Amino acid sequence: MSEDSIPISQAIAELEAYRQRIVDSTLEQARKLKLSKKATLAKLEQNPEIIKIDAMIAEYQSRQAAADTTQ
Repeated sequence: MSEDSIPISQAIAELEAYRQRIVDSTLEQARKLKLSKKATLAKLEQNPEIIKIDAMIAEYQSRQAAADTTQ
């Protein structure tokens, strides 16, 4: 492991926090615009950035599970 790399669990936590900030910010804007929370959440699930983050989280979780089984 190089000095620049971070543990997989930390990467997952940071991605989850980043995703949550996007969701919270979007919901706050939707609330100010008096948009439906349900519709906003449905749109968020189609957001390319959210999809990319979810895929990265899933990949890192798979790597972490594989690393845990080899130890």
